[in-house]
Amino acid sequence: MPSVSQSKDLERAGALLRIGDMAGAARACKAILETDKENFGALHMLGVIEAQSGRLSNGERLLHDAVRLNPQSGEALTDLGTVMFLRGQATEALANLDKAIAINPGIVNAIFYRANVLLGLNRMAEALEGFEEVLRREPNHFGALQNAADILIEIGLIGDADVKLDRIISRAPDFAPAVEAKGRILLRQDKLDQAMATFDKAVAIDAKFPTSWSNRGLALAKLKRNDEALASFDRALTLAPNYPEALNHKGTLLHAFGRYDEALVCFDKALAIRPDYTDALRNRQETLEALGRNGATPDSQGGKTG
Repeated sequence: MPSVSQSKDLERAGALLRIGDMAGAARACKAILETDKENFGALHMLGVIEAQSGRLSNGERLLHDAVRLNPQSGEALTDLGTVMFLRGQATEALANLDKAIAINPGIVNAIFYRANVLLGLNRMAEALEGFEEVLRREPNHFGALQNAADILIEIGLIGDADVKLDRIISRAPDFAPAVEAKGRILLRQDKLDQAMATFDKAVAIDAKFPTSWSNRGLALAKLKRNDEALASFDRALTLAPNYPEALNHKGTLLHAFGRYDEALVCFDKALAIRPDYTDALRNRQETLEALGRNGATPDSQGGKTG
């Protein structure tokens, strides 16, 4: 059991973390762990700090230690599951988040990140229900509103998506993901000039959001502004080189230009990242046919998969 002084030190670390002094909070946690290597609170907090600082591997290790010491801590299980999700460990993340919810069904973050894991696994209906559950508890949860809207757009429930995006934009007009999603709806409705204006607004708000640049490129391509479209796809790929949709869109445009070899490189890269990407598979086959080749897989053409 922590000593009185350790408890006070942990309270101080928590206070530092709440005011944004992560370095100070980390030092306080490490000082506690120098004298008590199995202090649950210090391990848990330091694991969160490490993860929030981008050191996900260290964060996961510390959170594993925390959960080992207190396997009934729903909060620690939630944080561990979240870090595992961010590290691409979907199955393990889901198991820890399910445990957290079983212990404490009221942890909204566990429900939210569980829905994110399901979304990553393409289990759209379950993911949407998870985000809706978050919204029943916290109606203005921006992450749940945005992710639910993205799913609703994907499955064609545009009106429902619009309602959720309006809830975000009414409170945060400069929230770039919501503005970009509005542009996506307009693009689906072939309201190209309005879509372009919306994507331009999104990139003006946040020039580092690759989705805005990629979908802006789609709108430009539909407007036959092909050079600008290609530049927009390139901007998206500068920000996110492993963005399969942008690679596929760029490849499609290059194919339309007759630049088949360059298009093939884009499709192969997209399929190396996502081997089951149906659009890229189809576009790659069409490009091979245009080149007079057979439908060999990326591996047999010298590319990489997965």
